[in-house]
Amino acid sequence: WRILLEDLASVYEQAASGKEINLPPKTVSFKTYTEQLADYAESRQLLQQAEYWREIEHYETESLPYEQADLYQASAKKRNTVSFTLTESETDALLRDVHSAYNTDTQDILLASAVLAVQKWSPRHALKIALEGHGRQTEQGGADISRTVGWFTSIYPVLFRSGAYEPLEEYEIRTLKTVKDTLRRIPEKGNGYGVLKYLTPPKLAGMTFGKAPEISFNYLGQFDAPGGNPAETEQPDAFLFSPLGGGDDMTDTWKREQSLEISAIAAQGRITVNMSYDTGRFRQDTIERLSESCRYFLLKLSEHCLGKTDTEKTVTDFDDRELTEEALQDIADLLSFH
Repeated sequence: WRILLEDLASVYEQAASGKEINLPPKTVSFKTYTEQLADYAESRQLLQQAEYWREIEHYETESLPYEQADLYQASAKKRNTVSFTLTESETDALLRDVHSAYNTDTQDILLASAVLAVQKWSPRHALKIALEGHGRQTEQGGADISRTVGWFTSIYPVLFRSGAYEPLEEYEIRTLKTVKDTLRRIPEKGNGYGVLKYLTPPKLAGMTFGKAPEISFNYLGQFDAPGGNPAETEQPDAFLFSPLGGGDDMTDTWKREQSLEISAIAAQGRITVNMSYDTGRFRQDTIERLSESCRYFLLKLSEHCLGKTDTEKTVTDFDDRELTEEALQDIADLLSFH
């Protein structure tokens, strides 16, 4: 629908100014894309990713806590949502000013704050999260789907090995670096995972798929924020959010894979983070504390990055995919010694 909105806005503006109506060229059709996807499912390019996904799929992490939720609330409503919204100045800093410190982007810092909040709530050595993306970055078969109308969403597991929570700034910064570097090393931005799972013959894939992660995360991007990063801006200024309610997005009878869904959106100059949770498993006050903790870490990471005058490189800023954080630190120490 974003493509349609862009075209409607463009046509309206051209018509209003008396210009000839021109739209960008169409891209690959949905039908052609699915045919190319079927070929990609058995390609060497995809099968080379199998080992990466196999390791993540077979890695077992601890379950999130089970709580005695309020029985009335659990029976009355299966899902509930807790949210917080940053101020315009906090949002502006997070969208534009903080990233030079570690060559990050907005998703890195949002996701790192969520990881820190979960780790503080329920400490563990590694955390597995289902990451959702729009799936349009793919170059499978050379298909350009940038203007193809359709649902290309990719959902894939990401394993963050940040170590058990420590109440130290060093741990918080290390988690931010871990999140950034983990995301940068995901093959083809995760698009291959779903193809391996649903299209590749099991014998070719050579792996079994287990239960999905209990937590999901989705950064929806930047909507209508003036002066924003064009790569993150998802909606033309010709359309605004309606104050009218749209009702439930999904039926209550659908059994969701994740018991905790975290999403973030930048709209009307402010970032909002939502946490949708299973009321039959978690208490509302628990998720409220988790949300407050996420906001705390988000602002703390932002403050740290704003105060950093130089750019510090992390392992994925270098071409060597085998480079570890420990090795990079050893090299930095050696250089500073001399």
